[in-house]
Amino acid sequence: MPAKKPVDLVVMHLTKAERQQREEQEGALAPKKALTARVPAKLTGEIERSVWQETVRQYLSLEDRIVSVLDRGILLDYCAACQQLVEIDGLRSEAMNNYTKNEIALTKVLHSKKDIGPRDLLKLINAVNKGLDEVIKLDARADNKRRVIHTFRQALMLTPRSRAGVNPKEKEREQPQSEMAMIIDGEPKKKTRKTR
Repeated sequence: MPAKKPVDLVVMHLTKAERQQREEQEGALAPKKALTARVPAKLTGEIERSVWQETVRQYLSLEDRIVSVLDRGILLDYCAACQQLVEIDGLRSEAMNNYTKNEIALTKVLHSKKDIGPRDLLKLINAVNKGLDEVIKLDARADNKRRVIHTFRQALMLTPRSRAGVNPKEKEREQPQSEMAMIIDGEPKKKTRKTR
């Protein structure tokens, strides 16, 4: 049975008593400290830092709370996995370039009229095979990393299926005050956010 969604995201009808009970249970687990877009010092890579900022900003743009400080660990792991995937893709690209160069060299040798020794030919064939093996291994690592990232996205409600039936509201944008209202009221009033 899938895990229960937070009461803010429940679409089905709940009685007032059921809703209140769920809110109290979730409120007991709600941390006092809020999740911020400020990147933790643990994240040093450019990709993981940008993934953190983008993801947290998306969460903060919603009125309903989907993640909290308690989810910080899984969010850190998600960001690190995204950085690692980019690195694996870079290694795969290098391995593919090496494989292609060796294959072109082997093709030239096989089609040239020059006589090449069997040891040199064997070295070239082994280099091509080794390059292909590296590409295949890196493909498998990248596929596994993508699978892990997808699991993180599901846990963080970042996939369409994990949000199925959930329709979180976006925060209302503050309307700028007219010049006349600013003169009359003084400084613009800031909306206070209700706390849970």
